[in-house]
Amino acid sequence: MYPDLFGIANSTYWILVSLGIVAAAVLYRFLSTPQGLKTKSYNFYLFLGVASIAIGFAFAAIFQGLYDLPNREGLFFGEPQGITFMGGLVGGAITFVLGAIILGKKFGVRQDFWKVVNILSISLVAAHSLGRLGCFFAGCCYGISNERFGVTFRPHRGPVLPTNLYESLFLMLLFAVMLIIFLLPQIYGKLNKDKVDVEIIAERKESLARHRSKLIIIYLLAYSVFRFFLEFLRGDNRGAFLFGTITPSQIQSLIMFGIGIALLIIVHFKGIIPFQRITNNE
Repeated sequence: MYPDLFGIANSTYWILVSLGIVAAAVLYRFLSTPQGLKTKSYNFYLFLGVASIAIGFAFAAIFQGLYDLPNREGLFFGEPQGITFMGGLVGGAITFVLGAIILGKKFGVRQDFWKVVNILSISLVAAHSLGRLGCFFAGCCYGISNERFGVTFRPHRGPVLPTNLYESLFLMLLFAVMLIIFLLPQIYGKLNKDKVDVEIIAERKESLARHRSKLIIIYLLAYSVFRFFLEFLRGDNRGAFLFGTITPSQIQSLIMFGIGIALLIIVHFKGIIPFQRITNNE
């Protein structure tokens, strides 16, 4: 592949990661308008998102250090081994949720938490897909050896499955599906703007708009299942295996799936939207 653009080590990876972050910010701005997000809420969650990304990167490095600990002298010794997305997701998610609970109350924006989470789930998938494309060019997060379908990454000897590319393509598809679900009310409204059944069209748009509250659930369930099974095809070092089979990322995937199921029950079946019943005088 082409990991070193302009003669700078791993520059392709960091360019694509940076483009992913920019794409996430642009999507957040673009998708906030249909949700009617107020300026105060938009700015608060933008700054909280930036802080969550920064802390997420720190967690990604720490988790990777923990994964590599059996082969190193200590957590902060030895050659750097990169970062892990799942560790970064854990740190970023904890930061974002705690920030919304603690600071959101102070600034009176907690009632918009669920709207923002579903918007950011689309942004996250877009950024992650570009990041995994960066992994493909950098040659990290690769798969097991395979002569027929493998790709040769520097400095690995033989052809290996490009699991990084598989994941990037999956995330691109997931992004397209989630974006279509989010934009369906607007698309439906434009296609039926000349029809006379105004009340029926309005009801249908409102029904379609309710699916926006489930985008984070779609992400948690879809990605956790995909990542769990993709791990069986991975060939790089991802930490010690549990019971000789389960990797740390698979454990985290199972937790993600459990959270997704819990939210599905709460939001879809119980009709409870987190924080939306909180009044502005909290």
